[in-house]
Amino acid sequence: MFNLAIDSKLRGCDVVAIKVEDVAASGYTADRATVRQKKTGRPVRFELSEQTRQAVDDYLKAANKRPGELLFTSRRGPDTSMSARETSSPDGTKWQGLAPNGSPVTLSMASLRASQ
Repeated sequence: MFNLAIDSKLRGCDVVAIKVEDVAASGYTADRATVRQKKTGRPVRFELSEQTRQAVDDYLKAANKRPGELLFTSRRGPDTSMSARETSSPDGTKWQGLAPNGSPVTLSMASLRASQ
């Protein structure tokens, strides 16, 4: 999810609403994808890096995802997209990572979008 959020530069609500066929219509992750934004209604086309394509392919296989399903499903059920709260880790932070200079940072879907 983290790689997909960075590559797409989409809002968190749009990332969690991505369906399998949006990024992997043929069963394998495509080089490019198009997703319609909820806020603006406009389609956004973006490229997926090799690292992201590999991560999504691995996830699709491990989660046994099929076209028509949400890519990231909620704990509430397979037909419900994740909420922003569900993207957080149990301790309340979003993601721990390293900045380009090597210093530790905490990232969220909102901070990823703002930094682009």
